[in-house]
Amino acid sequence: MIRRFNYTGRKKIERSRVGISLRRPREGDVVFDADLQLGGLDVPLEARVYVEAYYKASFMRFDFGTVANIVEPASRRLTDTGGGDVVFFRVRVVDLTGEHGRLLAEVDGVTPRQPDSVPANRRCLLYVNFKDLGEEVWRLEFDNPMPVLEVNDRIENIRDIVLTDRKFRSLVYPAAVREILQRILIIEEHDAADDDGEWASLWLRFVRRFHTVDPPRLDPDSNAARQARLEWIDEAVHAFCQFVGARESFALAGQEGPR
Repeated sequence: MIRRFNYTGRKKIERSRVGISLRRPREGDVVFDADLQLGGLDVPLEARVYVEAYYKASFMRFDFGTVANIVEPASRRLTDTGGGDVVFFRVRVVDLTGEHGRLLAEVDGVTPRQPDSVPANRRCLLYVNFKDLGEEVWRLEFDNPMPVLEVNDRIENIRDIVLTDRKFRSLVYPAAVREILQRILIIEEHDAADDDGEWASLWLRFVRRFHTVDPPRLDPDSNAARQARLEWIDEAVHAFCQFVGARESFALAGQEGPR
């Protein structure tokens, strides 16, 4: 059984201290490597270090020794993280001297390093995960540190469709942007003035690239304020469609005929 931790008074580990990369040594295997730079943290040197790989509620925990002596475990295969291509990581420093493990420091929502062609300061705003969705073609998943577009891997050539099909991109991505903004502004009632670096703030920062008007402030007791936010979302989605040329892309796909 995986031990649970006491979260009282935990410190935050800077993301710059953690580097995660993935590799596939054999067909079907996914292995992660972790570069942990924990020197200088105000924690006991004998505290244990754990790396957890997860997707939604599924996760695996790996023991990396202590702060003073970080040692990668021999096996770092990801066999039980929910399936698909997307996986997130967290690093935890834990004091195990008491009856219950006490979480001393943590960083969550770490994503594997991007290929060398992707600038180090770029963050992905919408991950794509290919999974068996039954009869659904796609859906958005929000139970992760960033939104994930899940696409049904039972559809033939679906990976090529997501990457290259004009109709898919012109129909799915505007709908996804609308749902994400509704999640941020209506369901979670995020204050656009809070630029806290979390995923909702990163998305609103992205939207400002093509829609420079900030969303209205929300008064939870005002239907008019909620309606104003819904109208702003309509405007933002329209601006996004202009930004990516959605209508023209869909029309060109029709001229090309069936794939």
